[in-house]
Amino acid sequence: RLPEAQDMCGRITLEVGPIDDGMRRVELAAQLEPALRPTSLLARARMYALLGDWAACDRLFEEQPRDDAARNLYWINLARVTLWKRDADRAKRLRQELQSQSFAMKVVVDALLGVIETGEPSKMLVDELVLRGKPGKAMRRASYFCQIRAEGMAFHGMHAETIAALVEADALHVVDIVWLDRCPLFAETLELIRPVSWS
Repeated sequence: RLPEAQDMCGRITLEVGPIDDGMRRVELAAQLEPALRPTSLLARARMYALLGDWAACDRLFEEQPRDDAARNLYWINLARVTLWKRDADRAKRLRQELQSQSFAMKVVVDALLGVIETGEPSKMLVDELVLRGKPGKAMRRASYFCQIRAEGMAFHGMHAETIAALVEADALHVVDIVWLDRCPLFAETLELIRPVSWS
């Protein structure tokens, strides 16, 4: 169907560019099919964060989805952009709000927010992300968790571990190129990342 096709094309375009076209497509998909609105909002919020427009990003996170699957995506993406911004105060507030929530990824989100709040690594979180990013899982999903692990390593300034997680994601052939170029966590390791040959 046209809305689903627009949404898929838009989300893929947001990973490889051009960004403006991807934003237009996911917004159009949501207009054509209201059920796609939650994923459209999250895709655009995430992109605004990568572009450094935190005000626009925050506005799109104001609307929490009611659907369980969409709530998973909402919270993991909200935790990720909070990690990108290194916002410990916000992480603390979100952990308090999280207590009244119920969704499948809650333990992972709480652990990620805990890392941001305390600045301390979480072995449990790393182990969970390694498990979820193993080859043999759905490739896009496995790569997604490898990329989150890379973000966590970059947050702690662990350059070699950051690159190792990115190489694992690359081996799955589903690396988000726009994210790789723009994620603010990678600023310190960018010179180390750029020589890596991506597929």
